[in-house]
Amino acid sequence: MLDIQQKVVKFLSSHAYCTISTIDSESNTPHSALVRYANHNLLIYCISAKKRKKVRNIAINPKVSIVVCGRSFLIPPRSLIISGEATILESDDNNAIKAFT
Repeated sequence: MLDIQQKVVKFLSSHAYCTISTIDSESNTPHSALVRYANHNLLIYCISAKKRKKVRNIAINPKVSIVVCGRSFLIPPRSLIISGEATILESDDNNAIKAFT
């Protein structure tokens, strides 16, 4: 039987998009957006242009939550929710590039 970490890695590896929620820097309310992600050693890398609102929000308040929703006929569908702190990386970050290749 798979342990929880293996189940999480397997679930993350079988999907490519998640919803990331940040704290809106202007209104102090949640802001959510759909993004493409990759997982490497349980580090989640999301793709976004630096000019986007979610990136600007993270620069001010790094607390985020992501939801990965699986395809399923179950009600509710299987999903994974992860909360933590985000770091803004440069587009040439080697670890991020490896995660997406």
